[in-house]
Order: sequence, then structure tokens, then C-alpha cells
Amino acid sequence: MRPEDENFMTGDDPSGGEQTFSLEEILSEHRYDNTIKGRREKSEAQSDDGSEQELESILSMARTRGGEEEPASRRGLLMQLSMARTRGGEELKQAEEPPDGRERRETGVFASSEFDFSNNEEFQRMFAPSTDYLGEPPEPETDVYVPPEPEEIKPLLNRINDRAHRLREPVRDMPPAEAAKKLEPYVRSLTLRAFAALALNIPMLYISLSHRIGLPMPEAVSFLFRPYIYVFVVMTLQLLTMFCGLDVLARGAIDLFHLRPSAETGVVAACFSSIVHVFSILLYGPSWHAYLPYCVVSSLLVMMSIWGARLRCGARLRTYMVAKNAEVTQSVTMEDRIWEDVAGVTKREAAPEGFVPQTESPDNVQRFFNFFIPFALVASVVLAFLASFGAGRGRDFWWAWSAILSSVTPAASFIAFVLPFNFVSKRVAQAGVALAGWSAARHMSKANVAVLTDNDIFPGDTVSLNGIKVIGTHAYDKALSYTTSVVHASGSGLAKPFVAFFKGDTSHFKRITDFQHYEGGGMGAYIGSDRVLVGSYNFMVSMSVSVPSDLKTKHAVYTAINMELVAVFAMIYTPLAEVRGAIHQLSRNKVQPMFAVRDFNLTALLVKEKFKLSDDQIDYPVIEERLTLSDPTRKVYAKPVAIAGREGLPAYAESIVGSLALARTSRLNLLLSAICAAAGLLVVFYLIYTGAVSSATEFFNDHAATVSPVNILLYQLLWALPAAIVSSWAARY
Repeated sequence: MRPEDENFMTGDDPSGGEQTFSLEEILSEHRYDNTIKGRREKSEAQSDDGSEQELESILSMARTRGGEEEPASRRGLLMQLSMARTRGGEELKQAEEPPDGRERRETGVFASSEFDFSNNEEFQRMFAPSTDYLGEPPEPETDVYVPPEPEEIKPLLNRINDRAHRLREPVRDMPPAEAAKKLEPYVRSLTLRAFAALALNIPMLYISLSHRIGLPMPEAVSFLFRPYIYVFVVMTLQLLTMFCGLDVLARGAIDLFHLRPSAETGVVAACFSSIVHVFSILLYGPSWHAYLPYCVVSSLLVMMSIWGARLRCGARLRTYMVAKNAEVTQSVTMEDRIWEDVAGVTKREAAPEGFVPQTESPDNVQRFFNFFIPFALVASVVLAFLASFGAGRGRDFWWAWSAILSSVTPAASFIAFVLPFNFVSKRVAQAGVALAGWSAARHMSKANVAVLTDNDIFPGDTVSLNGIKVIGTHAYDKALSYTTSVVHASGSGLAKPFVAFFKGDTSHFKRITDFQHYEGGGMGAYIGSDRVLVGSYNFMVSMSVSVPSDLKTKHAVYTAINMELVAVFAMIYTPLAEVRGAIHQLSRNKVQPMFAVRDFNLTALLVKEKFKLSDDQIDYPVIEERLTLSDPTRKVYAKPVAIAGREGLPAYAESIVGSLALARTSRLNLLLSAICAAAGLLVVFYLIYTGAVSSATEFFNDHAATVSPVNILLYQLLWALPAAIVSSWAARY
């Protein structure tokens, strides 16, 4: 055979030339054509019955070859194909793998019908596939072949991946009810594992602290008598604790893989270094001075990370349940430029779109440690190298690295935000409020004003009709119907007593046109050809409507038709103690109430008198600004940071004040955690580098070793204590 025959066949080209084809391409194309999908595509392309019968005969040859002797020419070509693939470094694919020709069918030489060999009997006879290596191919859904994952490890991988990403921000928005349903089983799992981790840490703490406080210690687990058993016990307890927090540690490892290390990554590094330190103890023997492992500290960090995840998810679940069971759905948003350069909080009845992603966004503590941990991990390696090899004590490297990493990630960091979030979420839940975590705290802390509307100041039936006086011979029904129609169109809280008078029957309402508000304390519109004015006494005087002096009444509604006074309605405004308390609560937290009211009777003077406010406690804008801010159809592009599930100002104010308390507390806790982390990193390095004391002296000296596991454990707990105390103050506002 000629050399070129080993790799190519030659076919006639319709244009008169010759076209060369690779045997591998030809065979791959034909193997694809004999799959079910390939047969279906080819049979659709056949235009005559003869071609279809020929195709069926080809398929029959491929399936029922039986014991017939394989054609010599076909065997030879298959051997040549195998030799060509071997020289190229590629082995012959197995029967279940799809041929490469599938992808080349659309772009290769067989894309053109000019080179179709489907009607060539000699070609079909030579290249009919053998079931010895092809088998019966399954029907593919697509041309892309996806190898199956092993069934025995697929559920485990899915479970670990799901739990590792459970604490992350969701990729899509969802209703709070759906988020609560998904989060509830995970919270139960975290609760069980948090208590299991606590149970595992108790014996480890006893073993570590017993010699300090004079508690009895069995010789079987005492380091003085059984050092290897001691190391084995604490190492086993650490591994069991790590197993309880497998999803939290997996998240830390994933964060490191994605080059965005977190506080959980610091815990993973501490656990890894303590394990390596244990193996170095076993390698060097008990005569080595740096033998005490830091398993008790790393186990404490794992336990705190599990409890932190439990507190975080528990607060989120409580938040979603409050939003789910809300009586009304009022989204509270914070706008950076609510009016000119003023940042303010607003409330409106709307679906809380984006509330769940806002709640699940990273908090300030997480953001800080995402920045700090990468530097701390690199610094720990450098400082451990300087403290060991730099001081001529190379064996101390693993001990120094483990000691430094045990102090880098503060235990306080896992409660710095989530613990005050728990306390605050419990308090605001009693008022029917759901806060979006750090998003609410961060945005609300920028607010200068809180926009209050008519229903916030005088909710429900606190505004009522006290009497009606019809002037002259005007019809009573007409005066009441005209007044109700105009007041209802204004969108103010003044409409509630008028609508209630008709018991919600809108058949008495008239069609109005050319409605407008006036700065002087009134409104006007046309009902048919009648011009109707509704406003205060001063407004009627300013509009040149004649009003008898004996009809001048405080907080009354005057109605004029065609510039003639027709009726006077006496109103009663009853302030609520809880509303007064909410307004003063906002003022104490340096959030000024902005009264965007539409009721012309709710003047700045009335508000100050009814709620005992001073001039600097009230912001009463002009009519244009009040109408814009109180417009329920106004476009708001900010995401909701809280949900007020009840009507009235108390729930609204609770969402603002609770967010501010959460911001103050979490920032103070973050400061404590940052100082703990930075001081721990530098102080431990200094003590190790100067060689002040060795951890081995813990059991041989009367005073504690400075960088012993017990001392670092106490260091972590002492810094976590003030964070817990500060967090308990979060809900006391």
C-alpha cells in the first residue's frame, strides 16, 4: 500500500479536481450517521424510497453482522486508523463515547451534499460499524456529549456545595415566604450542630484548663503522663468539631479558592495549622519544647463560626416570617437625594422587591475581614518564618505559625454583627417590622429626615367629624357630596371621616375636573360647571369668599360653590400617645420628621401644639414638596431596607430607630474585633520572636506560658465578652 493510502482516501470532485478526506473524519462521520439521531437526520434528507431502503440495509448490516467474517478491507482500514491515532497521541475511543465527527458534521467536509457517500454501496460495505466496538448507541438529546457523574458521590457533592453556599447572597430575588421556607430546615440543622460543637468543646476546655484551676485530671489523658494520648484526644475532638461545621469550613475554603478570603477562611487556616502542628509533634517527639497543640483554640473558633451562622440565619428567618405574616406590606426605603441634597426615609405600600437580597448581603464585619484576612494569612507565614528560621529555631515554624493563626481570627468577629442583629430583630418584630440586616443599618444611618404623611400622624379614626352646618338654602346632600368628592381626590387623611360618613358608598361621589392644591391652605376643582373650593377659614378669605365672623372655627373645613359659602364642617384631631412617642424617638436619634401632609388643617402650628414639639423638631416644607413626597405613585428606585407590617407611625419609626441602633452596635463590635485581630497578630509574633517563654513551660513552671494555647484561648474569650455585652445593649433604645 502506498504511504498516502494510510491516512487519506481520494474521491471525485464534481468540479473536475480531487478532494482528499481523512479516514478518521470519514469513519467518525459514518459512526455518527449510524446513531439514532444521525439516522433520523439522514432519513429526513432522503428524497426517494430507494435511498431509504438502502439506508435500512446499511443499518441491518451494522446490527446483524453476527458471525460473518469481517471484510478484510474494513479490518485493514480500522488498523490503519488505529495506527494514525497512535502516532498522534490519541487512543481509539470506547463504544459509549460519541465520535468527534458530530461537531464536524456542520462545519467539516460532510456539510456539503456534493460529498455525500450515503448512496455509495462500496463505502457503506467497507465502513459499516461493528457492534464489537460501537455497541448499540443510546439516543442522544443533543449533539453535545456530557459524561455522567458517578452516582455514588453526586448526592454528597450536591449536599456539601448547597450548604457551603447557603450563607451567600441569593442569585435571584424571591418573596420572603419562599426564603423562609428554604431557610427553616437549615436553621434547625445549624442549631443541632451548634449544640453538638459546644458539647465537644466542653471536655477540651476541661482538659486545657484543669491544671490552671486545680481540677482533677485522669492520668490517661494528662499530658504529663500520656503526652501522645493527650494529643490524640484533643486532635480527635477538633476533627469532630470540624465535622459539625463542615459547611461553614467549606465556605471558607471556597472563599480562599475564589481569592476572597473571609473570617471562615481564617478558621480553616487555624485548623489546618493546628493539625500540621500535631503531626510535627509526633515527628519530633515529646522532647521537643514546642509540643502543646492549639486544637482547643481552633475548635473554639469552629464552634463560634457555627454559632455565628446559626444566629445569622435565625435572625434572617425571623425577619422573613415577620414579612410573611405582615398585616400590610409597606416598604421602607432610604433615598440619598429625597429633596435636593437631603437624604431621607420614605414609606409606601408596595411589594418588597429586592428585600431578600438586601437582607442576605454581607455585613460590615464580613466586609472588613474580607479585606483583613488575606493580609493576615500572608503576614502569618512571613512572621512565623522570621520567628523561627530568623531566630535560628527552624523546628519552631509550625508551632509559631499555629500560634499566630490562632490569634488572627477573633472569636468576637462571629458575633459582632449577628448577635445585635438578633436582639434588634426580636424587638422590631414585636412592632411588626422586618429589617434587611446590614443594608438597613448602613442606609438608615445616612438619613437626615423621615417623611411622614397624614396617615402616619393621625391614623385610623383619630380624625372625625364633629358637626355640619349648611349655609342658607343650599341642599345638605349636595354640600356633603361636593365636599367629599373634592377631599377624596386630594388623597389626604381628611377624606377618611367624609368617606366613612357614606359608609364607603362611592355612588355619592361626583366626577371632578381641574383639581388643584393651593398654598394658602385649600383645594379646588370643577364639578360640572360648578367651581368648588374646600379649605380653611384663612383660605376662604384669601379667595374672596364671604365668611361670617361668627362661623370662624378652629380646625374646620369650609366649602364654597361658585364663590359662595355653602357649608362648614367641624373637625376633631385626636393625637395618639404612641405617635407622639415615635416622633420624639426620631428626634432623639437625630432624624428630623418631615411632615409631607396634604390635609390643609395639619399646619406646622397644629402639629407642634398636638405633639408638644419645638421649632427645631419639625420640618414643614412647601406645598409642592409635600405633594411630591406624599405622592403614592412617585418613582422610587432605592431597594427596600425594611418592611413595616402595621399601619401608623410607631412601626415606621421602629424600623428607623432599630436600624440606627444596629449600625451603632455593630460598628463598635467591629472596632473591638479589629483591635483583637491586629493586636493578636503582632503581640504573639513579638513574644515568640523574642523567645520570652516557650509553650512547653506550661506544665513545668508555676506561671502560665505567654503564648500557650490556654492563654490564647483566654485572649479570644476576653475580647468576645465585651462584644457580647455591647450587643445586649443594641435593643435598649
